Amino acid sequence: MNLVQNIARRVLSIFITLFGASVIVFIILRVLPGNAVSASLGTNEGLLTKAQIAALNQYYGVGQPALQQYFSWLHAVLSGNLGVSLTYRQPVSYPQSFTSDLKSVSIRFFTSPKVSLD
Repeated sequence: MNLVQNIARRVLSIFITLFGASVIVFIILRVLPGNAVSASLGTNEGLLTKAQIAALNQYYGVGQPALQQYFSWLHAVLSGNLGVSLTYRQPVSYPQSFTSDLKSVSIRFFTSPKVSLD
């Protein structure tokens, strides 16, 4: 097997793994009690009326079917919209998180011993 085929196979396996991980995390988050609105509001949820909570649920798409929610989220992530940080209430962006992740992966790639799975 030549180098190009090996690289292509590994890149394909990376995308399959990322897709599988995103599906598993999405399913786990849907099984847990509550939703994104109640998680972001925390104890302040009791301060809102039912109409306000319903409006927030509709705004964030909580009432949509699960498959539609997943593909909406996937489209947003691929478009560069990673959402809003629950801690800092600021948009999460690729430049901050992607560059730190890239540095981490690069260091790990060049410092780890080569382990062949073949």
